[in-house]
Amino acid sequence: MNAREMMGRRFSYWCGAVALLMGVAVQASAGPLDEVITANGPLRAGDVVAFLGDSITQAGAGPNGYISLIERAVEKNVPGVKLVKAGISGHKVPDLQARLDRDVLAHKPTVVFIYIGINDVWHSERGRGTPKDKYEAGLRDLIDRIQAAGAVVVLATPSVIGEKAAGENKLDEMLGEYAEISRKVAADKKVTLCDLHAAFRDYLKQKNPENKDRGILTTDGVHLNAEGNKLVAGRAAEAIIAALRAARSTSAEESPKPCACSDSAVVSVADADGFVSLFDGKSLDGWDGDPKFWRVHEGVIVGETTAETPTKQNTFLIWRGGKPADFELKLEFRLHNHNSGVQYRSWEEPEKWGKWVIGGYQADIEGSGKYMGICYGERYRGILALRGEKTVIGEDHKPKVVGKIGDADELLKKIDLKGWNEYHIVARGFKFTQAINGQLMVEVVDEDAQQRRADGLIALQLHAGPPMKVEFRNIRLKVLPAGQSSQRAAPQAGELSAAAMPEAAPLQPIAAPAGGAKAAGAKKIVFVAGRKSHGFFSHDHYPGCRLLAKWIAQAVPGTETVVVQDGWPKDPSVFDGAAAIVVFADGGGGNPILQGLDVVDKLVKQGVGLACLHYAVEVPKERAGPQMLDWIGGYFETNWSVNPHWKAEFREFPKHPAANGLKPFAIDDEWYYHMRFRDEMKGVTPILTAVPPDATRQRPDGPHSNNPTVRARVGMPEHLAWVAERPDGGRGFGFTGGHWHYNWAEPNFRKCVLNGIAWVAKIDIPPQGIVVKTPTIDELKENADEPIPEKFDWAKIERLIEQWNP
Repeated sequence: MNAREMMGRRFSYWCGAVALLMGVAVQASAGPLDEVITANGPLRAGDVVAFLGDSITQAGAGPNGYISLIERAVEKNVPGVKLVKAGISGHKVPDLQARLDRDVLAHKPTVVFIYIGINDVWHSERGRGTPKDKYEAGLRDLIDRIQAAGAVVVLATPSVIGEKAAGENKLDEMLGEYAEISRKVAADKKVTLCDLHAAFRDYLKQKNPENKDRGILTTDGVHLNAEGNKLVAGRAAEAIIAALRAARSTSAEESPKPCACSDSAVVSVADADGFVSLFDGKSLDGWDGDPKFWRVHEGVIVGETTAETPTKQNTFLIWRGGKPADFELKLEFRLHNHNSGVQYRSWEEPEKWGKWVIGGYQADIEGSGKYMGICYGERYRGILALRGEKTVIGEDHKPKVVGKIGDADELLKKIDLKGWNEYHIVARGFKFTQAINGQLMVEVVDEDAQQRRADGLIALQLHAGPPMKVEFRNIRLKVLPAGQSSQRAAPQAGELSAAAMPEAAPLQPIAAPAGGAKAAGAKKIVFVAGRKSHGFFSHDHYPGCRLLAKWIAQAVPGTETVVVQDGWPKDPSVFDGAAAIVVFADGGGGNPILQGLDVVDKLVKQGVGLACLHYAVEVPKERAGPQMLDWIGGYFETNWSVNPHWKAEFREFPKHPAANGLKPFAIDDEWYYHMRFRDEMKGVTPILTAVPPDATRQRPDGPHSNNPTVRARVGMPEHLAWVAERPDGGRGFGFTGGHWHYNWAEPNFRKCVLNGIAWVAKIDIPPQGIVVKTPTIDELKENADEPIPEKFDWAKIERLIEQWNP
C-alpha cells in the first residue's frame, strides 16, 4: 500500500467511515449480532435498512442467509425496523443503477448496504463483465443518488471467487483490483467501507490449510455457506451500526465507535507504529462491564470492588469492538491489591457462567508477585506458563516446559508492583508472548488443536475475593496479518450450503419426465459428514455428502442443503429449521450421532427426519440402540449384524415412495445385513432386499463378522435399506451400503439414497424417483477425503460408469 492510499483511508475515518481492522474472524463473525444490534444503539424503530446486491444478497434473504440472521437480531432488539431485500441473481453495478429507484429508494431507506462486484469480474470470462471505469463510475453514481435521498451508505468490497490462497484462484488479480476500486470510492465519497474481500482472505489463511477452492465460507467458491453467512452478517451489521452512529453523532468532531467490518487497513487514527487506541480516555464507549465495578476517572479505567459491593465471581470489562486474531496489544496497568489480568482470544457462555464472565488466555496481574506475568487459562486449562517459562501445550491439554526465558525472581525485578507498568501481548498464529516493561515474561505455543483459540474477545479482569482496585490506561491494539505457524488451526466443522451455485453454471432442477420432486414449503436438510478413515474412495463421507446435498438441491428447487464436515457440529444451531438430518460417518463408539443424542432425540420428537448411511447405522447397543430403533426402525447391533463385502442383486421393490423409480440392479459394496429391527418390523418397510452369498455367512464369529444366528439363515433374504415411520409421524431411513465412493455413479444405488433422504424430509417423490445426472469422474474426485493415488485404476471406474449407464 502506498502512502497516498494510506492517507486516503485514514481520511475516511474522520468522515464517518469504518474503524478497525480486525484480522481473522475465525468463528465466522466478528461478534454475536445481539452485541452489535442493541436496543440502545443508533438503529431505531422506524429505520429502513436496504440490502442491494446480486445472488449472494438474494440468497442472504433465505432462511439462514446473512440478511435473515441480521433480521432476527433486529426483531429481537430493535422492533419496528424494516429490512429491504434487493438482491437479484446475476446483477452487476449497471443493473443496480437501473433499479435503484424502484427497488431501494422507493422504500425511503435510512441506510443502504451495497454488496456488489463479483459478477462484474466473474462475467468478464464470458465477455459480459463491467469495465473498471464503468464499475467505479457506477459505484459513485449509486452513492450520490442514495445520499441525495438522505440515506447513509455502506459499501462492501466483493468477497472471493475461489477460496484457494490469495493469488492462486483464476480471477484473484482482477478481483483484487475491483476491491481496491471499492475501497477508493468509499474513501473518496466519505462512506463506510465493509471490506469483505480482506475479511474472507484473512479468514481463509487460517481456516483453509488444505487450500480447497470451496467449502470453507462458500458452497462453490462464491456463494455463501452457513459460515460465510455468519461472517457477512457480523461484518455487515457492524458496518451498518458504525455508519449510523457516525451519522447520528451529536458532534461533528466525535469519532465513530470502532467497527470490525473493515479488514483492508487500519483506517482509524493510528500512531506511527500502527497501534489504534481502544480507550478514548473519557468514557467506556466500546466497552461492556458491570457499572457497579467499572468507571473512568481522570483518564483512567478503574475497576474496583469494595466490602459493600463485592463480586461473587471474577467479572470482566469486555471490549466490544471485535474478536481480533493475530495482534499486538499494549496497555498500562497499576494494581493496588489482589489479582487482575488481561484476557485475549476469549469467549463468553452467559447462560452457563452469567453476564460479564469470560474464559480464555489471560496475561496475569497479581499483587504478591508470585503470578505476575504468567499466562493463565481462565476457565480454560489453568496455568499455561509460569513467569520465565517457554511452554508447548499438547493434545492432552497440558503445558510442557520446553525452555527458559530467565529466572522468575530476576524477571519480577523488572516490574513495579505498586506503580504503573506496560503489558505487551503478542498473538500470532498459536504462539503467544507476554512482556512487561519491555521484558519477555512467558512464551506459549498452543498445539492443542482441540481446545486452542484462534481469535476472541479482549477484556480486563476484576477478581473475586477481598476488596481490590486496578487501573488501566493507554490501551492500544495493532492487528497483524494472519500468523504463520507450524501448527495451523485444524478445520472446524464447517457448514456448507449446496443450495446455490455459480451464476456461470447455475444448478437447474433435474427431474423425472413425470415431474420433479416437490417440497411443501422450503426444506432444510443437514448432512453430517464423518471424518476420513478408510483410504481413498472408501468411506468418503464428506465428498459423498457434498454430492448428495448437491443432487437434492438440483432435484428439489428451493431446498436448502447444509453439510457439516468432520463429525458432529460444535454449534447445534445448524439444525435450526431442519426438516431432516443425514449422517454418513463411521459408526460404533465413534459414531458422531453419539455426541448429539439429546439434540437428535429432541429434533426427532419435533418431526425432523433422520437418515443414517453405511457405518452410521451402527451404534453401541447399550448407549443408543433403543433410540435408533425408535428413530429409524433398525440398526447394526454387534454380535448380531455382519459387515461383509459382496455383490447384492436387487430384483423387486415395495410399493413405497422411497422405492419410486427403482429398477433391478446389482452392485458390489460392503453391504451390512441382519440388522436389529423393531419387533415384528412394526412401522418398518424394507426398500432393498437381497440374498447374501453363503460365503458371507462362513466367516469366523466376531462382533461384526459372523454369529450363530446369521449362519442359521443361509439362503434367506436380508434387508439392506429400509424406511420407518414413528407413531408421531416422524420418519427414518437406514442404508447399509456406501463403502465405495464410485458407487454413486450407479443410478439405482444413487436414487435409493436420494429417495430415502427426500422421504424422511417429507418431500413428495415423483413416480420415477429423484433423478439426477450421472456424476463424471471429475465430480467423483471433488473434495476427496484422502490424497488421490498416482496409479489409481481410473479405467476400471470408467468401465463401471459405462456399464451402469449404457
